[in-house]
Amino acid sequence: MFSCSDKIEESVIKNDNAATTQSARKEAIDAKIELAKIMAKAVKNPEIRELIRKESLKKFDNDYDVLLQFVKNNKLSSGKTLLEAISDYTENKGRLKEIANDLPLITFYIPDFYSADKWTENDVPIIAVRNNENKLIAISSEGEIAELSDKEQPYLPFIVIKTNDKVVTKGKMSGAKMSAENFIFSNEKESFYFLDHAFNNINPKDRGARKISLWNSDFDPLIVEAYNRTSGCNYCSQRDWIYYGIDSRAGLNSGPLNVKFQEAVTAFEPINTGIVDVIGGWDEGTYVFVLTPALGDRYATQVSANNKVIPISPQDIFTYTERIEHYGLFGMHTRIVRDITGVKPYTCPAPITFVNWDMEKYGDRWALVLEEFDQTVTITRTFKNTVTFGANFSANAGTKDKIGASLGVNATTQKETTTEYQSEEGNDAVGNATIEWTTPVLTNYQKNLVAVEPMVGSSYEAITGAMRVSFEPVRVAP
Repeated sequence: MFSCSDKIEESVIKNDNAATTQSARKEAIDAKIELAKIMAKAVKNPEIRELIRKESLKKFDNDYDVLLQFVKNNKLSSGKTLLEAISDYTENKGRLKEIANDLPLITFYIPDFYSADKWTENDVPIIAVRNNENKLIAISSEGEIAELSDKEQPYLPFIVIKTNDKVVTKGKMSGAKMSAENFIFSNEKESFYFLDHAFNNINPKDRGARKISLWNSDFDPLIVEAYNRTSGCNYCSQRDWIYYGIDSRAGLNSGPLNVKFQEAVTAFEPINTGIVDVIGGWDEGTYVFVLTPALGDRYATQVSANNKVIPISPQDIFTYTERIEHYGLFGMHTRIVRDITGVKPYTCPAPITFVNWDMEKYGDRWALVLEEFDQTVTITRTFKNTVTFGANFSANAGTKDKIGASLGVNATTQKETTTEYQSEEGNDAVGNATIEWTTPVLTNYQKNLVAVEPMVGSSYEAITGAMRVSFEPVRVAP
């Protein structure tokens, strides 16, 4: 489970854009609200709302998002572009173009409850947006404002004004991600890329199949063997057998690193629905989680980490209840309201792999940091992680053998490693967690019946921990 750890320190050490301040962020939110007020009038035009509706159904980023920069030049039957048609509802005809240029990732999102394919030609959507207090509000064509609930969604047509967190401009792309497969388009000012290929529904590709899961009975035989060999042993570690073939009880006391396995995150489950207060509610669309490993390193005091991007649909981690209740908003009425009422586990379609747990290099402890991505200002964060290293390694025919269980019987050393990684100032902190070498992979195993408890963390009641995560070695080679 992700929780707050007193052994990991966080500090922001660099702001990539010093001119961007809280004042600038407020200006961006004010611009979104201004656009929302314009759109509340513009969607009375059936051609405008029909163009947005059709574009959302294309799900270019695997969600019902319409990136304004991507469609602004699409023509209506009048011959006007979408941008020109919306501008007709402003007093300052150039203001919409200014907003679009200042906020290149501004997006129209149609929530899936009353989805775009359910709209009728007479449906005039309500416009929703977040204000400077991060409250979700609805705006009418007359400028009326009503506050909405994050967990309670009425069965009414909505368009949410938001920043697209699945797309980035060229300046925000890391070298590893900036590739032809992630490229979307360029305009006169910017080049646009998918944050990760997981969001690319223009040129999708297979991301692989799930091979091993701690949420079902399909276990790798070596992991089952590790469970059986260490059962009832207080000093035995399942990872000793998986990675080094060490089973002290059986007299198998040494072995080289097994590079056929890597550590991986394989499943997620929120602790409770309170996580909505951290990561946002029904206006978010698909959540974009960013997972960062903060590893120790015997040979370095500072390392850089590569983030892992994980898209998770709200329907994959929440359960819903629909209730009959009269709900009115700006003269529109419904008798159906959907509430987030529970949570459920989500198994990743493919393991999110890291590296082999080379205990000589990485020591006895890993740390993971989980954030929900909210694109604002790019910053660099650091995490300090203190790890214990053993001296129980010996050269053997060009390899290094680990001698004895866990840290061995010789003297150990502790070392602090600082992990530096790229983040966003607006990211929602879901929490951090630690995993020990001795943490079991399987906690229980029976033929045709598997009961597994997620491996990350040790304190279920930690208030600052919002997510439970399965962390396990997975086979990456035959």
